[in-house]
Amino acid sequence: MLDLSDHLDFNVFARDVHAMKPEPRIFDVAVEKANVARSALHGADASTPIAPEDVLHVGNSFSKDFVGARNAGMKAVLLDRFGGDEGDEWRSRGAPVVRDLTEVLEHVARGNYALGTAAAPPTVDF
Repeated sequence: MLDLSDHLDFNVFARDVHAMKPEPRIFDVAVEKANVARSALHGADASTPIAPEDVLHVGNSFSKDFVGARNAGMKAVLLDRFGGDEGDEWRSRGAPVVRDLTEVLEHVARGNYALGTAAAPPTVDF
């Protein structure tokens, strides 16, 4: 697992919010915490709250991360570090897929916020 804790303003753990992905509650709490962190860091400059559609969720599970985030109103991208068949399947089901976090940053830097914003969330086959 990546150790990004020194670079984050907050974190959300399922055990703390009593909800697991893809339940909407865990995504809602992430947006709530993002707004608290933004206010603490930027004060009056944070007058416009962060909305779910302003959030890009990065995960590694189609059903838990991509569909869960999309159902919560967020943008979503899936991380396929190993370049396996799973990434190809995710792409075929409509999910944007990246190989590493650098690629996520490249999408953000280019302003490519069309990630995971199809008109309706995809249907998940179990």
